[in-house]
Amino acid sequence: MSPRLPSCRRALLLAALVLWPSLAAAQSRTDFTGRWVLAPDKSDFGSPQAAMTGRTDVMTQTADSLTVVRTQATPEGPAEFLFRYALDGKEHVNIHPNQEVRSVIGWDGPVMVMTSKVKVPAADIDVVDRYTLSTDGQTLVIQRHMMVPGRGELHQTLVMEKR
Repeated sequence: MSPRLPSCRRALLLAALVLWPSLAAAQSRTDFTGRWVLAPDKSDFGSPQAAMTGRTDVMTQTADSLTVVRTQATPEGPAEFLFRYALDGKEHVNIHPNQEVRSVIGWDGPVMVMTSKVKVPAADIDVVDRYTLSTDGQTLVIQRHMMVPGRGELHQTLVMEKR
């Protein structure tokens, strides 16, 4: 016959067993903090019109937020954009050159999944970005899937290198 644990200890043990997986998942989030430079020769833009010649993302990640300062080459010269996101699964709104972008960040294991809706004058564009960090932490791959009304689906793979 096994001795019975006091009910208080049983309750604590049960709570620990129930909460352990969610605590482990919260602690295993990949940290994307760093200065990431686009490698155009390693990237697949999906179409020549979507090709980029230069982009640098400086990411700062905390337990509950992600801030991205993006410098991107444009025909008029470099342009800088600031994006702020919550990592709690709630929607966050950014303005990217005069376009409202509503994003929610979730996690698929170590992969950060950003689901966004971009408001443009003609329609809404649905975007899903999957951020994957290499095992050595030096390469960030962003798999992008876009649904563009009137144009269909567009897939991109952006390869960023840590510098």
